[in-house]
Amino acid sequence: MSDHWVEDLVEQSVRLLDSRYPADDLQVRCWIGALYRVQAQHDCSFTHLRVMDILLRRGFAVRFPPVEHPDCREVPLIDVLQAIEAAGEASGDRTLIADWRELEPDLCDLYGLGV
Repeated sequence: MSDHWVEDLVEQSVRLLDSRYPADDLQVRCWIGALYRVQAQHDCSFTHLRVMDILLRRGFAVRFPPVEHPDCREVPLIDVLQAIEAAGEASGDRTLIADWRELEPDLCDLYGLGV
């Protein structure tokens, strides 16, 4: 189970620092990094999205299209669906496979997957 109190503590601290220090104070970005390093040492979920607007404004996070990420390459949707099917078969969980198959007619039209 996640340490929700740590997650909440970090979130509230980020909000407080953002509200009390000037927008051009670059030290706040460093303080945010220190807070997330503390959070990383606990059983916490990824909580950056709670305060993403602050993280972007303070320069802690940067927005760019995924295709510009050095580790990103575009893959055909059919490859992803085949990987999900193989993983689902291997784990004995066919629920996701069935859900994707239910979307199949729409996907064929949208992505030209054929019939």
